[in-house]
Amino acid sequence: MIVSQSDEVAENAFAGLALKSFDLEKLCPTGWQDAIATCCMYFGAERRLDGSSSTSREPQLNGLWTPPIFRLVNGHDVAQQLPWLVDLYQKEILNLARIHYGHVSCSTDPRAGVNINMQGSGYRYEWHVDSNPLTAVLFATSHDEVDGGTLVFRPDTGDRVTSRTADHELRIQPVSGKLVFFRAQRYAHQVEEFSSKYRISVPMNFFSSEAPQERGDVDEYLY
Repeated sequence: MIVSQSDEVAENAFAGLALKSFDLEKLCPTGWQDAIATCCMYFGAERRLDGSSSTSREPQLNGLWTPPIFRLVNGHDVAQQLPWLVDLYQKEILNLARIHYGHVSCSTDPRAGVNINMQGSGYRYEWHVDSNPLTAVLFATSHDEVDGGTLVFRPDTGDRVTSRTADHELRIQPVSGKLVFFRAQRYAHQVEEFSSKYRISVPMNFFSSEAPQERGDVDEYLY
């Protein structure tokens, strides 16, 4: 759903996001949601984002702001515990990315290729932009607007205040099995606070096949 002063303004504002979605439920093995949740419980490392990354659009941690907390499973652990998920990323999902976005490649750093994010009740994920040119997110849990957990996009101004207070936004509710592609280097986005037991998503990073894979300070920030 797009919330805007006018539909035309909103469509123009988000044209560069190049948003596309697909249903991947049939490509995932039986019980895949529970397997991902179990992996998060045992291998997810708690992360507290303090706004210090160049990609963050949150205010710097100053003692008055409580940073978002989540559990992160990096790509090394994903590959060991859920090899089918990395295989999906490197084959079927990469093929979809190339069909719709041209010459893109998987991450050459296994740690950053496929991650898993788990957020507990009452938490959100910070406002930020992406360092890589194309991102895919596979939702592993479903949440309606009452629950919260909405993925929200706003045009990025590069400023830590105005990027979070745009007049219009694009909102996506998580649906388990849904894969969403987007280009978010120029769009600030966050996951809103939610009230369910937990929210799990699987971000996957893609890069241009014709340029170096640069992540800036994101890897140090996350891992």
